[in-house]
Amino acid sequence: MMVPGLFPLSVSVRRRLASILLAVAIFAFLTWLVALADGRPVDVGVTNALLIGAGVGAFEEFYVQSLRGRWLRSMHPLASMLVYAGVVTAIYLVATHLSHLVLGRLDDLPITYRRLPILIPLFIAFSIVGIAAMRIVHFVGIETLFHLMAGTYHHPCSSRWCCCSST
Repeated sequence: MMVPGLFPLSVSVRRRLASILLAVAIFAFLTWLVALADGRPVDVGVTNALLIGAGVGAFEEFYVQSLRGRWLRSMHPLASMLVYAGVVTAIYLVATHLSHLVLGRLDDLPITYRRLPILIPLFIAFSIVGIAAMRIVHFVGIETLFHLMAGTYHHPCSSRWCCCSST
């Protein structure tokens, strides 16, 4: 049971945390798919997935959505996605090494290195889907996207030119 007001968080902090958790969920699922396709051990896949999701979420929230990331947001969406995919691939490589280090499985790295020519293109293909989902969520908003997907979104009619007005 949580006491209300014990850890008061501002709206912007809650939105950032929700966005980071969304990135963790998206990239955890995508990394699980890559691990499943590769036949890797579950513990390495889960650790890798959590590290990649946290890294991508932190990159999105603290760089891309900040003033420093304006250049990336102002690019053509396809070019921006390619740059973003390159950063996510670098996060993937770092997370792979960290997960092997944390789990004490450094002796498995040569096997991982042999599989990288197959895994990296597969991960990039999956990550473009995740990047697109995160960009859509930041553009539309997580609540609006939820209501659109659940079929409960009702556009407010505040103008006299609205198609659903009764005049």
